[in-house]
Amino acid sequence: MFLAPAMMALAPFAAQATVVTFDGGIPGGTDPLGGTYVTGPSGGGLVQFQETAGHQADDTQQVLFDPTGSGLANATSFTLTITGSTDMILPLDRNFGNYFETFAADGSILSVWNASVNAAGTAITYTADAGSELLAGERFATITTFSQGNDLPADFSYTLSWTGDAAAAVPEAATWMMMILGFGLVGLSYRRKPAAVRFAA
Repeated sequence: MFLAPAMMALAPFAAQATVVTFDGGIPGGTDPLGGTYVTGPSGGGLVQFQETAGHQADDTQQVLFDPTGSGLANATSFTLTITGSTDMILPLDRNFGNYFETFAADGSILSVWNASVNAAGTAITYTADAGSELLAGERFATITTFSQGNDLPADFSYTLSWTGDAAAAVPEAATWMMMILGFGLVGLSYRRKPAAVRFAA
């Protein structure tokens, strides 16, 4: 009976998967979890999306992953979905132009995420293997290539989504009070148990 307040107070600490989604566009924008994304001609009749370090002080153009304020503790997948005028993502069997790589703070490569494209060719998802999630302070680089010619339609747009584990919630003052009260009641219930008395036969 006395465990209920304590268990209720622990609930905010439970971690679960979460998704952060934001709109992209032409010619680019700012990623709240990284740097600056740009879209433009890459030559050969192709157009590429890429995320660069942008305003960050980094000559490597690897993007510092900073999930602060996003609700994410890490990232386990990254999805680009075309939402405007129809275009196709370059098929993966071309073995060119679609990748997501992660790097340590010193610039050394940590992992290459797995890529998959939906049947319509309008969405690509990069997914980390177990143990290869992107952590705060690490860096990443990503490029996605579209098969459209160099001149994109005016209404071409896309959304970007990050998926990962939810950041641990910081309990509010009322939650702390409930937790302290719950554990206090548990301790009190044990102290009040009457001692067993045995008589010699």
